Amino acid sequence: MRGAPVCTSLSGRSALSYDNHFETNFYINGMRHQNLEENWSTMVKPGDTLIAVPEKNNITDPYAVRIETVSGKCLGYIPEIYAQAVSALINNKMRLQLTVLNTQPEKAPQWWVRVSLKGHLNLKTLTNNNRQELEDLIQKVA
Repeated sequence: MRGAPVCTSLSGRSALSYDNHFETNFYINGMRHQNLEENWSTMVKPGDTLIAVPEKNNITDPYAVRIETVSGKCLGYIPEIYAQAVSALINNKMRLQLTVLNTQPEKAPQWWVRVSLKGHLNLKTLTNNNRQELEDLIQKVA
């Protein structure tokens, strides 16, 4: 599965933990469609910070979240399983940390870049409806 979450248990569930703080890791989805230069791996190194950018006008997926380098180069997308939750977090001004864990340019494109996504939910700043919506979305992918 392209952009598949990295599984950390025998049940195959993704590595998402949640307690006002969440954390998961996954492979970037859709990298082979980005027309990246052959030496793309020189632009992306473990430890690099990446940027999550919602694509509200994406006709295929209104929850699509693009992943870019700090210089603005699109690498691909947040996997669909997380896109709605991440989009909601960004729209509610929650701070996210997206970091490159490792690169494997010699592998198939769906395994090129694994990233870590971490964030803290400041639930006090949300209305009850938004708080419940975010908690429901995060629990859905947990």
